[in-house]
Amino acid sequence: MTRFWICLGAVGFMAVVYLAALCPWKRPRRRLHSGLYAHRGLHGANRAENSLEAFQAASAAGYGVELDVRLSADGVVVIFHDDTLMRACGQAKGVEELSLSELKGLRLFGTRCRIPTLAQALEAMEGHCPLIVEIKPGARLKELCEKTAQLLEGYPGPFCVESFDPRVLYWFRQKRPQMIRGQLSMNFFRERGRLPLVLAFVLTHLLSNFLTGPDFIAYPFRDEQDTAFSICRHLFRIPAVAWTVTEPSQLERAGRGFDAVIFEGFCPERQA
Repeated sequence: MTRFWICLGAVGFMAVVYLAALCPWKRPRRRLHSGLYAHRGLHGANRAENSLEAFQAASAAGYGVELDVRLSADGVVVIFHDDTLMRACGQAKGVEELSLSELKGLRLFGTRCRIPTLAQALEAMEGHCPLIVEIKPGARLKELCEKTAQLLEGYPGPFCVESFDPRVLYWFRQKRPQMIRGQLSMNFFRERGRLPLVLAFVLTHLLSNFLTGPDFIAYPFRDEQDTAFSICRHLFRIPAVAWTVTEPSQLERAGRGFDAVIFEGFCPERQA
């Protein structure tokens, strides 16, 4: 009987620690801009993803824009998703290995579209649409955070930042606490790749929340019942962003469980 109570107490203690790690302590109540966000812009046949043309099309259609940022070799914040240029530009090198002038010489997916800088995109959209800026992890993460924050400070429209890397959120919590920040996550046990098992567990279960204090969680809309996300959503009432809806039939479901929706591959009804 004594062993039973010891085991029960240990389980209870671990549950309390788990919930404490999930809780974004002293999180400011900043409002996430709700609505529909075009994933890497409203791209199509002649408008490449993460291009100025795709961003302008999304803005003109009344959607927000989700985009990804990295650093060029000479320290310019550019908009690009992948680790390497192979899929978009046919080169095996990474964005961080080429200067801005070299990147500008490349075409995206065989179109006339070029890799834009974040400064160019912000100027082109002129504050007319809300932005979700995903900061991609890399060797110069602090520099990328600092330069991205400086550029966003001049954007007149609503914006927020997000990342899979909790270090990004921690940096913004310390250096730019007034900026809305979100934790990107998913079930990393399904697609762990080279991620260490312990890190996959921490990221899947959002166990850095107590350090990073996310203002929202961005999560795959199909996995809204996953334990950690469900606790954050329903117990701690953290706003949520759904990614990535690819069919019109999925919008209603995503709209019920999330505050904002990132979509791709179709045009939802225009926002009012």
